[in-house]
Amino acid sequence: MKILFQRIARSSCLAAAAFLCFNIMPGSVNAAPNAVVKPVAEPGPLIRNLTVSSRPGVKIWQSQQSVTPSITVIMSFPRGGAFDPEGKKGLSRLAAALFDEGAGRYDSSAFKALAADHNLTVQASASAERFFVKASFLRYDYQEVAELLNEALTQPRYDPKAIRRMKDQIVNVIRSSRSDPGSLLKKMSDRAVFGKHPFADPEFGYEKEVSAVTRADLRAFHRKLLQAPVFIAIAGDFNAAETEKFVASLTKNLAPKAEAEAVAPPPAFQGVRNNSLYLQSSQASIGIRKPAPLRSDPDYTALVAFNHILGGGGFGSRLTENLREQKGLTYSVNSDLYTQGGASYWEVRFAAPTDKTETALKAVNAEIAKIAAQGVTEKELANAKRYLKGVYALEFDRNDKIADLMHALYTLGLSEKYPQQRGALIDALTVDQVNATGRRYFAPNLPQVTSVISAKPEISDFAVQKKRDLRF
Repeated sequence: MKILFQRIARSSCLAAAAFLCFNIMPGSVNAAPNAVVKPVAEPGPLIRNLTVSSRPGVKIWQSQQSVTPSITVIMSFPRGGAFDPEGKKGLSRLAAALFDEGAGRYDSSAFKALAADHNLTVQASASAERFFVKASFLRYDYQEVAELLNEALTQPRYDPKAIRRMKDQIVNVIRSSRSDPGSLLKKMSDRAVFGKHPFADPEFGYEKEVSAVTRADLRAFHRKLLQAPVFIAIAGDFNAAETEKFVASLTKNLAPKAEAEAVAPPPAFQGVRNNSLYLQSSQASIGIRKPAPLRSDPDYTALVAFNHILGGGGFGSRLTENLREQKGLTYSVNSDLYTQGGASYWEVRFAAPTDKTETALKAVNAEIAKIAAQGVTEKELANAKRYLKGVYALEFDRNDKIADLMHALYTLGLSEKYPQQRGALIDALTVDQVNATGRRYFAPNLPQVTSVISAKPEISDFAVQKKRDLRF
């Protein structure tokens, strides 16, 4: 299994789930704040011919799209890294890496050869909360594909040679993260926000713990996976009869329970914490986090628009205009909202010259304080509405994107009707509402975590951490 997919998979269940359902392209070029824009019509249905069905322990969302003879399927189980046993963090991601490394009658080479014969591409990954498999194939091969995927789900081989190979790959990724500014920044911020909660565990677990995972551990994980309720998203050229056959073959020998085991709620976001870490680099990497409303909160839509104007709108955002265009302190700065289980936060990330770190931090915090105090303008909100509505439809031109959207909607607890309701939610926003929301979440006395990775970590009011304290 390609480790690259797993490395980006967190975006499928955490950040991407949020922006797939709202702000598809954070950081894209947007109109300048004072540009004159015309209203944009709300796009037509993004999930065409959507049907929702269920059976004990199985929920199915299907969108019938007949543009191409291809199918994309996502199977998603509430059994991610947060459920890994103590001392074996990284178990679920190792199991994902082994998904196409042999099943039943087929060893790794035979399985991959058979997948290629049937035009099947398959990827598996695990976020903190979910284990999921994404497969794309041609409709003509759907019966053979269903049987092969079922064999991988129900009869994984976990051959010792494959286990060693995948462990080595994951350990190499963990080791490389020790010198990667982005990985270190995320680890610092997660630890500061989530403490000892599983959401603070690194994406691939810890080197010693991954290395300690045994074949028996993988078997135990697999037994629990087969008992977990499953969500299935299907996008493509399937009719009802074909879907019924496919799902029956796909879920054969699964024993899903109706209720999922819940992840313990994360701790509340508290206090102001400033942490820095030494890393030899030509520039400093900086991240600032603030608590944000959950995806179900009525404030969420207004805060998306507020964030777009502040830092999510690329060259049209205030932070880019201030830090890049006016002061030349960074090449790129971007902010976004992230949701994970019972946690939600706003984060801005940017890089700055090492000797300008404190200057850049002051500039960002000043811009945040300014927009919270003075608010956004009618023109800025009109531009944000136009962008947020218009960009949405452009990202759903393929079955895999439609499947991703359905998966994101489901995991966030949103209705399948949300894509059609979204435009009205945006249109209903007023300047007063957006500004009131901005003041609530960006007031200067609210909790905030600031993390800095720099060759000169000694910064006023910052606690210098040691890399060994982060654990890898």
